[in-house]
Amino acid sequence: MPAELIRYDQGRVSMHPAVGNIATALSPLAAAANIVSQIGACIVEINRFRLEARYLAGQREVSLAIVKDRQRAIVQLFDAEKRASMQTHVDRRGLMAGYHQMISNSCDMRVSEAERTLAMTIIPVLSGQIVQDRATAGDNLIRLCDSLALGQAEIEVAAWRALDR
Repeated sequence: MPAELIRYDQGRVSMHPAVGNIATALSPLAAAANIVSQIGACIVEINRFRLEARYLAGQREVSLAIVKDRQRAIVQLFDAEKRASMQTHVDRRGLMAGYHQMISNSCDMRVSEAERTLAMTIIPVLSGQIVQDRATAGDNLIRLCDSLALGQAEIEVAAWRALDR
């Protein structure tokens, strides 16, 4: 496909020099030369948009398939880790230490942005039951799944799971 024959920038329309060259070649048409060359440019651009629309529709389908596959993998991993959390026990002190470490990591500019983001995300997950665990501090070992506040993540995973059915 040739270069854009019609450009639109900040409310202004301009023509590629090729449009003027064709109008010159059409000079036997007199005043109609510009009209015919600009209509031809419009047709080229209409065809370009049609091709781009088809291409983007295909890309959209490919992108949606990639997103669906990634969501499916995340749901499977989330479910597997949640099941593992039901079989894993943690010490209350370890839970508190991990919580405080995540607070520290979330503010530490020496760690990567990805680590800070992950730490900030984990803070509410760990803190969800800390207050309750402290109030009922009988057993030092608790099931990990009883201490995780999965809230919105649980809702999102359920929605993704429902879309996959």
